[in-house]
Amino acid sequence: MVSRVRIAAWLLAVPTLVFFLVLVVYPMASLYVVSLFKWEILLPIRRFIGIDNYVALFGDARFLYSLRFTTTLVAVAMLLELLVGLILAQILNSVSFRGKGLVVAAIFLPMTISPTVVGYTWRMIFNPMYGFVNSMLSAFFLYPIDIEWFSDPFWSLLMIVSADFWQWMPFIFIAAYAGLSSLPSEPYEAAVIDGASSLQIFARVQLPQLKGVIIATVLLRAMDAFKVFDYILLTTAGGPGYATESLSYFIYRTVFKITNLGYSSAASVIYLWVATLFIILFYRVMRERMA
Repeated sequence: MVSRVRIAAWLLAVPTLVFFLVLVVYPMASLYVVSLFKWEILLPIRRFIGIDNYVALFGDARFLYSLRFTTTLVAVAMLLELLVGLILAQILNSVSFRGKGLVVAAIFLPMTISPTVVGYTWRMIFNPMYGFVNSMLSAFFLYPIDIEWFSDPFWSLLMIVSADFWQWMPFIFIAAYAGLSSLPSEPYEAAVIDGASSLQIFARVQLPQLKGVIIATVLLRAMDAFKVFDYILLTTAGGPGYATESLSYFIYRTVFKITNLGYSSAASVIYLWVATLFIILFYRVMRERMA
C-alpha cells in the first residue's frame, strides 16, 4: 500500500519535474555551455575557448561600469521605495477617513501600468524641448528652463530611479499596509497605555512584527529591479555614452547589436551570480538591522 502511494506521488510529480527540467534546468545548462564558446550569430564561428569570455569581461570597462551602475541603481531604488512605502503605509494605517480605500487604490494604480508605457511617459514629460517638467519649471521661475534630463549622467540616473520608484514603490506600500492592518491590536493598545509615542510604537512594536513581510517584499523587488531594461531602452538607450547602461541593457546590446552570443552568455552568468550575491547580502543586512 505504501509503495503504491509513493508511486502515485511520483507520478503526480512528473509533470512538475518535466516542466522544471525543460524550462529551468535545460536553459540554465545551455547558458553555461554557450558561455564557454566563441559564438558569433551572423558568422559560422562556434569554437570552444573555455573561460576566455569571462576573462575578457573582467577586463571590459563597459561591462564593469554596467555592473556598478546596476547595483547602485538597485540599492538606491530599494532604499527609497522601502523608506517611502513604510512611511506612507504607517500614515494611512493610523488615520481613518472617508474615501481611504480610493486613496489606497490610487497609490496602487501605477503597478498596473506596463513598464513600456512608463518609459514612454517619462520620455515625453521630461523631454527638454516640449516636456511638461521643463514647461512647469519655466513658468515657476519665469525664465526658460531647458534641462537635458537624458543627456547628463546624473539627471539620467535620477530619471530612471524616479520611474522605477513611481511604478514600484506601491508594491512595498501595499505589502506593508496589509501587514500593518493585520497586526493584533493588543500590543499597540498596551504601548499607548504605557505612554509610547507614535514613532516609538511603530519602531518598537509594529516594525519588528513586520520583519518577515518587509524582507520578503524587498527581496522580490530587488530581484525584479536587477532586470531593469524598459525604462533605459525607451528613455536614455544607455546614454549618454554608456552612463546609464544596466547589465540587462549591456547583454541586450551584446546579443542584438554585436551579435556575440558566447560573450553575452558569459555576461548573463556573471549577472546571475552578482544578483544572487547582492540579494543574499541584502537579506542578511536587513535581517540583522530588523532583529
